[in-house]
Amino acid sequence: MARPTIIVPNPRLTGGHQLKNAAVFQKAKAAMIVEEAEIEKHPSHLLNSIKAIINKPEQSTAMAERLHSFAKPASALLVATELVDVYAFSQRGKGA
Repeated sequence: MARPTIIVPNPRLTGGHQLKNAAVFQKAKAAMIVEEAEIEKHPSHLLNSIKAIINKPEQSTAMAERLHSFAKPASALLVATELVDVYAFSQRGKGA
């Protein structure tokens, strides 16, 4: 089920990758970013962002649908299959 999304990335974790990943969704208009520092300065900013989503249902629906387009439903199976293949390759010639 697709839902409009607000991302609050932590800029100090994972070398800023949360910010970079969130920016991909924001650029695609698939999510809204509210920076942690902005919330710390102005706690009402997050509430205002939530209200903006609630008060614009057509835009919120479109945002949710764009975010949903990023979904990869079979991703866990693909990763698991790749891991099994890599393991099998690494065992070749070891006289299992």
